[in-house]
Order: sequence, then structure tokens, then C-alpha cells
Amino acid sequence: VTDSTGSRLSLISQTSGAAGQITVDSNALSNSATGGALSLVAGQPGQDAQLTVDGIQITSASNTITSAISGVTMQLLGKSATPVQVEIDNDTSSVVNAVSTMVKDYNAVISALSTQEGKDASGNAEPLYGSPVISQLQQMLAGALNATSGTSLTSITQIGLSLNSNGVLSLDSDQLTTALNDNYPGVQARSEEHTSELQSHHDL
Repeated sequence: VTDSTGSRLSLISQTSGAAGQITVDSNALSNSATGGALSLVAGQPGQDAQLTVDGIQITSASNTITSAISGVTMQLLGKSATPVQVEIDNDTSSVVNAVSTMVKDYNAVISALSTQEGKDASGNAEPLYGSPVISQLQQMLAGALNATSGTSLTSITQIGLSLNSNGVLSLDSDQLTTALNDNYPGVQARSEEHTSELQSHHDL
């Protein structure tokens, strides 16, 4: 570090917390220009973060705490003289976005299959025109959505999903959000079942 008063050597530990405390034996060092001892100033000693969770004292070498509460990451930004209440909610928006993406992907496949049942712009039949494979795939995909569930949610309509007469899937985001707020584990289990079923048919 160099400023108007001269240059100084700055030592920075690559290990956070108390374990990263740097110790220098100044007696073994000397100024080659003056022959005198070097003066050392500790700018910031290494310390562990300290916090209390439900009355239990916890220390951490990092300000990012991941092990105090299972599944919860806390970022320590500073000291607090009063207790901080942490409210843990389900991340419903991420689930809604994931289901919405699944609906778009599902409909893209259905559209591709429907295209194969018709003719191109020149009136020529598509490669799989008249093939029973198209019908089988459509039935398998619809069956995957309507498969019997082992959860309390027995129908896709309970989580805001619906199929129209053309096999196109739609999502009512508000209904899905309501279902997540009322029964998050059930919606999660139901969604995982649909994803697994659809993936197995995709692999085929």
C-alpha cells in the first residue's frame, strides 16, 4: 500500500474467521535501510462471527451461515442489539415458474405431434401422417398428467392445470398459488410425480 507517507506491506489472509489470524514474528525482521525493527500494525484481527439461534450460541468463520437451521441460509450483515425474527416461507413463486415452464414444454411437444398429423404448405403429408405412433404418444402424455396420485391431490385441476379438447395444457397460476399455500407438500409431491411420468415417456 503506497500513499504520501510512503509504502507499506499489507498481509491479507485467505482464510476467514479466527482460523485466518496472521501471526508475524517482528523480532525476526528488520529494516535493511535503517537496521531497526519493523513496526507492524494489525488492521483487522481475524474473528469468528457469533450469533444466537433459539438461545444456542453459534460461531462461524463465515458470515454466511448454512448449518444453523436445516435448509436455511442466513447472511450476517452486522450487529443487532435486539433479537431478529426470521420468518421462513415456502418459495411458491419458483414452483409456479417451474410448472409454467413445464406447461410450455408440454404444449410444444403436443404442437409438434399435431403437426405430424397434417400436411405441409404444399399439401404433402407429413412424415408420420397416419401413423398410430402419434396417437399413442398423445395418449401416453395425457395419461401421465392424469395418472393416479398417492397424494391428497388426486386431480391436476386441484393444482390449476387443465387439458382442453385439443390436448393443450393450461395453467391457472392463481389456483396453483392457492394450492401451494394450502398444501405445499402435496403440490410438491404431485408435481414430482407428473415430472417423473413425463420424463419416462420422453425417454421412450
